[in-house]
Amino acid sequence: MDREVIINKILRDLKSFDLIKEDDSGHIKKHLEFLYGAAWWEGRRSGIGGHRKRQVELYVYDIFKDSFNSEREASNITKESESTIKRALRSGEATSKGHVWKYVETKSGS
Repeated sequence: MDREVIINKILRDLKSFDLIKEDDSGHIKKHLEFLYGAAWWEGRRSGIGGHRKRQVELYVYDIFKDSFNSEREASNITKESESTIKRALRSGEATSKGHVWKYVETKSGS
């Protein structure tokens, strides 16, 4: 949905619930536009509505070794290819170097 349409619907709803009077100066609309933009960027940053990076953990012989913010970071540090890490994450099997990769479990609602 278009940004302008969403902001106008919010303004209409605020007026219909008598939460605001008419916005003749456009002051409230400017604030809503700012909030919409801030929420959109926060959503992009946290992965809402799109692909988000997941943290990965490295285990060697079932012993936790390290945690990384993404597959790419893990690849750069461990010198194991990113595609190998992703394949190991999907399959759950160890790589040729004996590394077992797991996604970090996230708490629901966060």
